[in-house]
Amino acid sequence: AKVKAKKMAEDPEAERKKNAAIKAKTRAKKKLVQPKKLKSKELKKYQKAQKTKKSDKKKALMRFQEATRHGPIFICSCCHARHFKENTTEAKKAKIKPEVYRRCIPEEQEVPIKIWVNENKTSKAYICKTCIRYMQKGKMPPECQQNNLQIGPQPEVLKLSELAANLIARTILFQKMYQLPTSRYTALKDKIINVPVEEDSVLNTIHSLPRTPNEAGLIGVEIKRRLAYKSVHQKAQLINPDQLYKAIDHLKKAGNPHYQFYDDLEIYEERCKARDDDDIIAKALHQGALEEDLMEELEELPSLANPNLEDEFTREEEDQQETEQTEEEMIREEDECRTKDPIRKFHFNYDQSVAMMNMHPEATEKDTNQKEQPNLVSLAPGEGSKPVDMIFDKDWDIKAFPHLHQANGSNGLDQDRQVKLTSQRYFTNRIIHKEQHFCKCAPYLYAAVNHTEKKQLNRNLALAYSSGKKNTRDDGKLEMNNTDAY
Repeated sequence: AKVKAKKMAEDPEAERKKNAAIKAKTRAKKKLVQPKKLKSKELKKYQKAQKTKKSDKKKALMRFQEATRHGPIFICSCCHARHFKENTTEAKKAKIKPEVYRRCIPEEQEVPIKIWVNENKTSKAYICKTCIRYMQKGKMPPECQQNNLQIGPQPEVLKLSELAANLIARTILFQKMYQLPTSRYTALKDKIINVPVEEDSVLNTIHSLPRTPNEAGLIGVEIKRRLAYKSVHQKAQLINPDQLYKAIDHLKKAGNPHYQFYDDLEIYEERCKARDDDDIIAKALHQGALEEDLMEELEELPSLANPNLEDEFTREEEDQQETEQTEEEMIREEDECRTKDPIRKFHFNYDQSVAMMNMHPEATEKDTNQKEQPNLVSLAPGEGSKPVDMIFDKDWDIKAFPHLHQANGSNGLDQDRQVKLTSQRYFTNRIIHKEQHFCKCAPYLYAAVNHTEKKQLNRNLALAYSSGKKNTRDDGKLEMNNTDAY
């Protein structure tokens, strides 16, 4: 064995060839002497190898199923990203220094994960392996929430549709999304155009919407690139103007620097009161006070205002039972007549046929003859503005999606941070964050992909040039002769 090992170490390739030749000769001899025995032996060897291979596949499948059993529900207490169990470790088992741990995860900010398995309830905090690797080195992870990445739950007032968010956005991203032919998934084509919207344009858009109680309700709104165009960039949808006004008021009160130009909600209520008729404003803005007054008046009524109240109720119940019986008899007679009549049973009932129709006709009908304000409003926010490249537009993500980010306009892509964070890792953290309103917004996903690709292309660009005229010297080497003074 030592001699073989020495020969293998000296010339491994020649030794392998020699061993292969010896095995081939031995097999040829066995094949001539005992071919059936050799065939059965090789068959058993092959079957054993297949069984081992299948068992390895089953074990691998079982390991995969165990790793993905609960899904990505394990939230890292440091970066608040959703992970599978395989990529996380229990916070108590992680070997991290206490001062580093508390710097990245303050007290009472751990995210407990509750799991029920076979009637056994567990509640533990987890940390992803990426954050553990940084924290064990005494560093803050770039995706740590304390690195100016905090994001809270989306408030109800900011839960806007895509069109409603575009009406109040300070930046509009024009994207061409379409459905793939086979899978019907959405995809993006052409480039994204980033159009900044000035303060005056936002004010004109908001003031052009019906706002007072006389004009209240859902209205149809369509977006155009220019009001003079006939084609529509985004199809008409129903919008609640009052919801838009409350959303902007919420952004202003939260201290968002992009919405400090707007009026308060009190000015809107004063304008509503000035244009009020038939006490509509009392029902719209002071419904709670009216209900309290009504309850007080009912309590002041005498308890025995109608002594025969029970008799009236019993009489009404008897009349209702009689009407129900007569209606049932009429329905039964009608069914018998329709099924037994030889002519009527073959008639086509036009009232029960199905027809395709517009689900929201009020959103597309322009009835300008009936009302002062039409049902459909055409808007062109950002008309006349010059597009700006996303790479050079600061806080474009906060201005384009104000309803997704913090109400005060902080913790965006261009926020100053203690630890440097790349844009790709920032978008990844937002998409797999425990607050899932980012990953459910398709325009935000496509904008993030487009920004990442453009940044990679710009980073890989390189400019190189040479000036002068190439000359060959006597020794055969090239030189650049620049005799031009300019």
